Amino acid sequence: MTEEQIKKRNLAIKNAMADTLLKRKGQVCRVFTCKLQFNKLSSLQKEQLKMMFVEAKWLYNDILSFSNDGNRPNDYNIGQMVKHYDQFGSEIITSFKYLHSQMKQEVKKKICSSLKGLGALKRNGHKVGKLKFASEYNQLHIKQCNNLKFKNGKRVKIPNLKGLVVVNGCNQFLNIKGIEIACVDLLQTPNGYYISFCTFIDKKKIKKQKRNNKILGIDFGCSKSFTTSEGKMYDFKVEESDRLKKLQRSLNKKIGIKRGQKKSNNFKRVQLQIQKEYLKLKNIKNDKANKIVNELSKYRTVIIQDENLTGWKETGHGKKVQHSILGRVKSKLLLKDNVKVINRFAPTTKLCRKCGSLMDLSLSNRIFKCSCCGETEQRDIHAAKNMVWMYKNAVCVGHTKLKHVEIENQISKAIKKLKGSICEA
Repeated sequence: MTEEQIKKRNLAIKNAMADTLLKRKGQVCRVFTCKLQFNKLSSLQKEQLKMMFVEAKWLYNDILSFSNDGNRPNDYNIGQMVKHYDQFGSEIITSFKYLHSQMKQEVKKKICSSLKGLGALKRNGHKVGKLKFASEYNQLHIKQCNNLKFKNGKRVKIPNLKGLVVVNGCNQFLNIKGIEIACVDLLQTPNGYYISFCTFIDKKKIKKQKRNNKILGIDFGCSKSFTTSEGKMYDFKVEESDRLKKLQRSLNKKIGIKRGQKKSNNFKRVQLQIQKEYLKLKNIKNDKANKIVNELSKYRTVIIQDENLTGWKETGHGKKVQHSILGRVKSKLLLKDNVKVINRFAPTTKLCRKCGSLMDLSLSNRIFKCSCCGETEQRDIHAAKNMVWMYKNAVCVGHTKLKHVEIENQISKAIKKLKGSICEA
C-alpha cells in the first residue's frame, strides 16, 4: 500500500470509531450469558472446544515467558507454532489447529493490559507482584461478530468450530428490535461452556422502572444483613454446604495436594466437583443480591453508607462477611443512578438527630437511647433513619474526606437550622 492509501485507511478507521462513540452515547450496554447444550455437541466439536482453551493457555504462557526474559509483550510475533511444556518439563513445539486468529490477538492484548495495569499500580506506590503462568484458560474473546451467525434463534455458528451449536437462552435478546451485538466471549466453567453476548440497545427502547416518591436508608450489618429506615430487615446468609466440606476433606487425602507433586486423576476429579459446588454458592448469592437490589431500586432515592467491609473481616466478623452478600449488594447499588452515599466516618449509629448529641455504643448494645433527650430506638433502624436525615440536610453526603471536627460542625449547623425552623413555625 502507498502512503496515501494508508492515510485514507487510517482516516476512515478514525471516522468510523468517532461515529461509533457518538452512537454509543444513546445506547445502553447489556450482557446476556447463554449456555451451550453439551449433549448436542458432536465428539469433534467437543474436541475443538477443549483444544481452543488449551491452545490459548499455551499461547498465554509462551507470551508471558517471552516478556519475563526482558522483552515487551507487544513485540511477540504470533506465528503458526507455539511452544509449551509437558508434565515432565520437556519442551514441545506445536502448530495451531483450533484457535482463531482474533482469539490469539486478544490473548496477547490481555497480557499487555494486565502488565500496563500492574505498572500503573507500582507507579502509584502499591506493592505488586508478577503475572503467574496459567494452569488453565477459561475465556476466549471474539471482537468482531461478523462470523457469528444465528439459525432459528437457537443454533449458532462459532468461528473455527465445525457446524452449528445449540445455545439455550438466545431468545432473551434476539427478540429485541434494533439490538446490536458488539462482541462475544466464549467461557469455560465447571458446569460447561457458555457464550456471553455484549449487546447495545437504544435508551428509548428500554422501559424505565417505575419508582415511588420515597427516600429509603439502608444500614449494613452482621447480625441482620440489611435494615431499612422503614423498619424492614433482610438477613441473607449462604454457608458452605456439607457436601463441599466433605469434598474438601476428601481432596486433602488425594495425591497431588502437596506442592510440586503430580496431581492424580482422583485429585482432578474431586477438584472439579469442588469448583462446581463453589459455582453453585456463587449463583445463589448473585440471585439473592439481584432480587434485593431490584426491590430497593423501586425507591426514588436510596441512601447507603460507604462501609469498610474489608475492615470488618479484621475485627472478628470474617465468617459473617464471607457468608453474606453485603459486598455484592453494595457494588450493585453503587451502579444505580438513584443511590446516594454517606461518608464512611459519619456517626449514623451514635447520633441523636433530635438533640445532636453523640452517644458511645458498643456492638452488643442493640438499642439506642439518648442520655440527653431520652430518644429510644432500635439500633439499626435508628442508623438507617439517620442516613435519610443526613441526606436531607446535606451532612456528610458523598465520598468526602472530612475530619471528625468538620463532621460535628455540619451536624450542629443542621440541628440549629432544624430547631430554628420549628421555633418559627
